[in-house]
Amino acid sequence: MAIKETRFKTDGNSEVISEKNLYVGRVISVAHFRALRNHSDTLDYTDFCETNVTEALVYNGRRANGDVWYACKLVKSGEEIPLEYRFSKIDCTNLFVWRGSPKYEPEADAFLIPNQELLDDYAAWLKFKDEEVLAHDKEIEAQFAADRENARKRQASKKRVKKAPKIGTKVCVTEGPHKGRTGTVAWVSPRGISLVKNDAQWKDRQADGVWVGPAWLKTR
Repeated sequence: MAIKETRFKTDGNSEVISEKNLYVGRVISVAHFRALRNHSDTLDYTDFCETNVTEALVYNGRRANGDVWYACKLVKSGEEIPLEYRFSKIDCTNLFVWRGSPKYEPEADAFLIPNQELLDDYAAWLKFKDEEVLAHDKEIEAQFAADRENARKRQASKKRVKKAPKIGTKVCVTEGPHKGRTGTVAWVSPRGISLVKNDAQWKDRQADGVWVGPAWLKTR
C-alpha cells in the first residue's frame, strides 16, 4: 500500500476526511529507530525528546512531476532529477496528528513489482552514497593528519625556544624572514623578543632594527 496518508478533521473527533496512497510501488524500505525530535506543539521553541521514529526511503523517479525543490536546487517539471535526489526519506513518525497533520503508515513495496528503472537508479544511488561516505572519511582523515602536523610543529617550536641573549650580544639570524642577517642585540622585550640592530649602531636609539625570537638567533 506504499505510504497510506489519512487526514482527519481538526475538531478533535478523529473523523476521517480523506485517505490516499502515496509513492505507490516506490517505497524502498521502512526504518524504525530512536532519535531526538522536537515535540513543541507550535515549533516556535525547542522541546527535544527521545522518540520512536519511523522513516520511509522512497523513489522520486527520474523526472520531476511538477516543479520541486531538492535541498537548494529547483528542478522544473519534466526535467531530469539529479541522481543524489532521486531517493529521499519521508518522516512518518506522526508527532502532530492530534493537531491536524496527516497520519502516515508506510509499507515497503518497491520490489513487489519489477521496475528496471528503479532498480538501476537504486544501484547507482547506493554507489553514490558509498562514494560520498568515503569522500567524507577522507576529509576527516586529512583534517586529523593536518591537526597532528600542526601539533608536531607547535611541539618542535617549543623545543627550539631558548633564553634570549643579553643586550650587547652579537648574533646571527638563523631562520625566518630576516635569515642571514647579523647584528647586535639592542633591546629585549618582556616576552623575550630581541631587537637586533647593525653592530655599529646598536646603541643608537634612532637606528632601525628587526625583532627576532630567541629560537631564531645564534651568537657569533
